[in-house]
Amino acid sequence: MVPDEILEVVERLNPLGFIENMYARKLSYKLETRKLKNEMESMRSQADLLKRKMGLEYDIRLEQIKQRRAEMELLFKQEENKLAQLTITREQVLRMAENAQNSALAEGISLEEREFFASMSYEYIRQVHAFGESSRQSLKNLLGAVERNESLLLTEGKQ
Repeated sequence: MVPDEILEVVERLNPLGFIENMYARKLSYKLETRKLKNEMESMRSQADLLKRKMGLEYDIRLEQIKQRRAEMELLFKQEENKLAQLTITREQVLRMAENAQNSALAEGISLEEREFFASMSYEYIRQVHAFGESSRQSLKNLLGAVERNESLLLTEGKQ
């Protein structure tokens, strides 16, 4: 058996041991570098996946908002058309009531005809009130839709 001291001296004098040690260190550094490189690639892959996931979530959310906007625009257009139609019809009924009233006040007609035109005028005016109620209901529908949409946006914004 060779004592440890002699073995140590022989290793120091042995140039191959020194080269072997340097080679081992170099290999160790290369392995550590490769390990770090793989770790960085793994992090990049995870980051890319997260970016894609966030992009998809963004696209889905954007599409939902676009869909809701289209629905709201359609609802507003329908209600606007209803209101426009009610306004036109209301104006026509008012003109008819005015014509009936003018006819009731015209000279040269019988009492029976006056009563008939007066009752027509009264009925037309009652119809105008019904159109007003329909208009108010249409406006309530629009306001309700706007409030529902705002509350949806507020609750989704908090998520």
